[in-house]
Amino acid sequence: MGSLRRPRHLTIGEPVAGGAPATASVAPDVIEALAVLACEGDPAALSGDQSSRLLRWVGLTGIEVRCAGNGEVAWRSGGGPPGEEVVSGALRVVPLGGRPREGAVWRALLGLLALTASGAGPALAGPDGDAGVHGPSAAAALLRAEVRRVAPSDLAVLVLGETGAGKEVVARAIHRLSGRTGAFVPVNVAAIPRDLLEAELFGSVRGAFTGADRPRQGLVRAAHRGTLLLDEIGDLDLTMQAKLLRVLESGEVRPVGSTTFHAVDARVVSATHRDLRTRMEAGLFRADLYYRLAFAVLRVPPLRERTEDLPLLRRLFADEASRRLGARPCRWSAGAEAALLGYGWPGNVRELRHVVELAVVEAAGGIVTRAMLPLPDTRSPAPQRWTQATADFRRRLLRTTLHRHGGNRTAAARELGISRQTLLYHVRSLGLGGSGSSA
Repeated sequence: MGSLRRPRHLTIGEPVAGGAPATASVAPDVIEALAVLACEGDPAALSGDQSSRLLRWVGLTGIEVRCAGNGEVAWRSGGGPPGEEVVSGALRVVPLGGRPREGAVWRALLGLLALTASGAGPALAGPDGDAGVHGPSAAAALLRAEVRRVAPSDLAVLVLGETGAGKEVVARAIHRLSGRTGAFVPVNVAAIPRDLLEAELFGSVRGAFTGADRPRQGLVRAAHRGTLLLDEIGDLDLTMQAKLLRVLESGEVRPVGSTTFHAVDARVVSATHRDLRTRMEAGLFRADLYYRLAFAVLRVPPLRERTEDLPLLRRLFADEASRRLGARPCRWSAGAEAALLGYGWPGNVRELRHVVELAVVEAAGGIVTRAMLPLPDTRSPAPQRWTQATADFRRRLLRTTLHRHGGNRTAAARELGISRQTLLYHVRSLGLGGSGSSA
C-alpha cells in the first residue's frame, strides 16, 4: 500500500502589497497549522510556533476570537493593537497588530475557525447557561433576564410556551438560581392517570385504595424546601384543580386516606402550552387557581422566533451528543446549516436536539450533510397539510427516542413526559409497531 506524503509546498494566489495578485508558495508549516485546525476542531490545539507562523503569514502579530452572542473570549494568540473585527459564523474575529493580508490563507483561517467554533468549549455558552437559555437573540436575552429576576423570590411562576420550546429547562433554571436547598421535582400532570393523580401528588396511606400496599409520601412533600414543577397544568381536571388550590392556600398536604395534615414549603412553578385565559372563559380552568399560579408569567418563545440562536444551539447539542453518546465530533456542511435555518421547527428546541443527535451519530466524526438530516425537503413546491406534518414530526420524535433507549418504551415514555399507554397508542397509530422492545 502506498504511503501519504506531505507536499513540499502549495501554490495559491495571494495578493501582494498594492493589491495585485501574485503566486506564492505557502510554507508547509502554515499548511500544517491549518490542518491541525481542520482535524482537531479546536484552535487551542495549535502550538505556540504554529500560531505564530500562521499569523505571520497573514500579516498579524495576534488574533482574538470572541463569541458573537455574549462577547466572551473563546481563544486568543499573540497580541497587538486591535483592528477591524470580522464576523465569521457565530464568532467575531479581531485581528491584532495590523491589517490581515487578504487571500486564501486568511479566508481558510476564518472558515476553519467558524467550523471549529464548537471546540472552543464553554466560553461560547458564556454566562447564559445559568438561566438555561442560550443564544444571542433579543428573545433569548429577554427570557434570561426574566428568569434571573423572578428566581430569587418564592413567588409562583407560570411558564407558557409551545411543546418542546424548553419550559422545563426554564423551570430548572429558576430552581437553580433560587437558592432553595430542596429538590427539583417535575410532575407531568397530563401523563398520570386521573384516578392516581391525587395519590401521586399528595401521597397516601397503606390501604387507602386498591393497590396501596405501602404508604407514599407524595410528590408535593418530596419538593419540600425545593421546587415543584407542575407541567401541563392546563390539562388538570376541575376536581383536582380545587384540591390543588386548597394545598396552595393552606401550605398543607393531607395524604389520601389520612386525617393528618403535613406542612410543606415548596415553591411552585407551573407550565403549559395551552391558553389558560381561554380555558378560564370556557369554564375549564379555575380563575382563583390561575391567579395563585401566575404571580409571575414567563413566555418561552418558539424556536422560529429566535432563529439567530440556531447556530449556537446546534453546536451545544452536537457537543453534548458527542460526549454523551461517545461519538467523535463532526463538522457541518453549508447545506446542512442552511437546512437548519430554513426549517420551521414545529417541535422547537426538542426537535432540534433530536435532529442534531441523529446527525452526529450518522456522520461518525465526518461531515454532516443535508441528506443526513431527517427534515422535509423545503424545496418541494407542495406544502404538507397540518395533519401530515405533525404526524411526520411525531413519527421522527418517537423513532429517535425509542432508538436512544434501545427500544425500551417505558423509558422513552418517561423522557417524553407521557404515559406508556399514550406512547403505545401513537406507536400503533403511526405505523411504528415494530419499533423497539415491548418493555
